Amino acid sequence: MTVMLFTTLSTYSEMIEENRKEWANALPELSSASEAINQCFQTLIIQNCHLPLDKLYGYAQAMLSFGSYSSWIDAHLQATSGQLPSSWSDIRRAIEFACYSAKIGQSDKRARYWQDGVNLASNE
Repeated sequence: MTVMLFTTLSTYSEMIEENRKEWANALPELSSASEAINQCFQTLIIQNCHLPLDKLYGYAQAMLSFGSYSSWIDAHLQATSGQLPSSWSDIRRAIEFACYSAKIGQSDKRARYWQDGVNLASNE
């Protein structure tokens, strides 16, 4: 974070307007991405949230689902505060978590690789 000790009030005012304009320009795309992820979570929670937590793959999918959902929430918070690059990064992270969860599927072997941080492609 840059410390702006001798920045004038007018400069801060200009920054607020610039951030608002950036946020307004990117809002439609960001809202569409966030809504798509929200629909995925609704489907997951309502229809498919029967994870066998006694199995490693069920536990891994629960952890990844939470990571995806919390990243999605972070993206909304970043966007509403005008931090669009961070918001896009959080949306990307949410999608990555969802993809990792889908990749694990019902495989304890894949879940173990994910848990241990092993590159799955080099082990199959």
